Amino acid sequence: MKKQLFFVLALIGLMLMGGGINLYADTFVIGQSTRITNENGKADFKSGSITLTITNEKSKKCDNGNQTVKGIKYSAGAQYTIKLIEGMVVSKISFEACTNYPETSYIGELNGTKYAETAYVVPAKTSSVKHSFDLPNVKDNLTFTFQGTQVVAIITLTYTIVTPTLALSEKSIDLNLTKYATSQTKTVKLTGSNLTDGTYNLTLPTVDGLTFSPTSFTVASGSVSQDFTVTYAATKNAAAGSASIKMASDAADGVSATLSLNYSSNVEGFTQTIVSGPATWDWTKTGATEIQLTDETTPTKNETFLMADIAGLNPDASFDAKAIRMNGVQYVVRDGKYAQGSKISFTTSVPGTIEVVFSNTGTRTNSEEERILAVNGVATEFGSMASSPQTTATGIFVPAGEIVLNGVLKKDGSDQYLRYYKIVFTPAKSFSLTTADTEPYSLYLDYPVTIPEGIEAYTGALDAAEETLTMKTVEGTIPANTAVIVKSATADTYVFKETYTAASIESNSLKGVTADTDIATLVTAGKTLLTLGTKDGKVAFRKPATGTTQVKANKAYLLVNTPSSEGAKTVKMIFDGETTGISEFTANEDVTNAPLFNLNGQRVNANAKGLLIKNGKKIIIK
Repeated sequence: MKKQLFFVLALIGLMLMGGGINLYADTFVIGQSTRITNENGKADFKSGSITLTITNEKSKKCDNGNQTVKGIKYSAGAQYTIKLIEGMVVSKISFEACTNYPETSYIGELNGTKYAETAYVVPAKTSSVKHSFDLPNVKDNLTFTFQGTQVVAIITLTYTIVTPTLALSEKSIDLNLTKYATSQTKTVKLTGSNLTDGTYNLTLPTVDGLTFSPTSFTVASGSVSQDFTVTYAATKNAAAGSASIKMASDAADGVSATLSLNYSSNVEGFTQTIVSGPATWDWTKTGATEIQLTDETTPTKNETFLMADIAGLNPDASFDAKAIRMNGVQYVVRDGKYAQGSKISFTTSVPGTIEVVFSNTGTRTNSEEERILAVNGVATEFGSMASSPQTTATGIFVPAGEIVLNGVLKKDGSDQYLRYYKIVFTPAKSFSLTTADTEPYSLYLDYPVTIPEGIEAYTGALDAAEETLTMKTVEGTIPANTAVIVKSATADTYVFKETYTAASIESNSLKGVTADTDIATLVTAGKTLLTLGTKDGKVAFRKPATGTTQVKANKAYLLVNTPSSEGAKTVKMIFDGETTGISEFTANEDVTNAPLFNLNGQRVNANAKGLLIKNGKKIIIK
């Protein structure tokens, strides 16, 4: 029990010592052993790390006195001043004293209070006395005066070292105005102790719409405890900025407190941004615990609003609040982790895929009550029966433009609320191809793409003799994992953008790879690999050049039966089989004399440009 009591008392002592003043007082002895300097009118005394100076108005030294008391001699009628160090507070003073002569003396004055000669008598040199005085926490200077005759005394001061403190309840506050919250007010408290009494003005910044009340604080009996109100009510938009308010007491205290202000104003509302790259909206990162549409400073539940226009929403950098809109919303943020409402929308400049983490708003027992995620009015395969566990919808391809997400009831397709935890938009993939106007290229991608304007794409069917490849035009889109031959009449860079739908291709003998691949891994027994190449101005599939060991990434190839002879194997391409006489795509063909035809077999004049037919062959004329 004694150990427990000791522990509790020790803990209380430690707690009290943390308040800016030492709980346990110390003592300082002014005597022969502590004196370090002595000159006319001034002497220094040191104990530990503290040095005190005693001065007197009669330029007397503080010499040794060796009577009954071995102390310092003090002249009668001279007022002595002990200069206390900063933060030192003396609560008690004791005099162990005798006179230096046969006559008595007395303490005539202490810290401004005068005493009668009979009140605190100092005996003659053959005896001594000890007089103690409790003081009202003396700071800065302490005076005393002996009257009668010279006195020899040892003076003991009981003191504490106090530290002035000045602190704010908040070191930094955010004041961000939006379309639906055109003013904000916050309160901070200033507290301090061991300060110099007085009234002190604040150092205030000049910011449009910012007010601070009151503009000063008062220290009484060394302490202050005062509330301040900060109001920001800008009437126009202002970029994010920062300012500070300084609160300082008397310079002698050497302390101050500074309040940092971070502010911005968008009272006219943000402009919705268009998403062109990856975007994530994670409601667990909005920095908000709960924001509802229930008061006059926010939109109504039926209004479409931009999330960036909502006060109290402080998303991290990954949450693009300026790009996402909500409509029919019950909670902008709830429980610090989701938005609950009917519709959420954003707009993209590129197609892509979305991932949506969502749930029902409660637990449903009837399967017809399942709530389905719909994208742009079309129900997906993803649904939820309850608020837990969450459903993660992935791989949903969306076109460029406005993307609207909402919940629909399984049994009748009616609009329903969902809880949205996270939405991730990933831009569609793309592949850039730079062409020369006289060269065909092979292409192989593992995702479906739209054929860009100015490009013709073909698949090829190998004949039974493996001598010709009949080329067939691919319209609009190229399916994933489909090798094609592409060509353009104009040198340029063409971008093949990922799409979400593409018709399947049949009877395509072309194959391809998405990464540089060793030829040895692609061929099987009895097969020979051919790649697209040009020889003598003729473009065809041929054996790779000597020393070639790989098929390059995103290129096509053919596998044919290994010929019995050692001769070179060549497979020609026949384009647009329905047009007679077109047998092979040829580059740099002479265009003189022979008539020219377009791809529809219609004759054109000699000045025609582009992809044409001459002598039954395709040529390109610039």
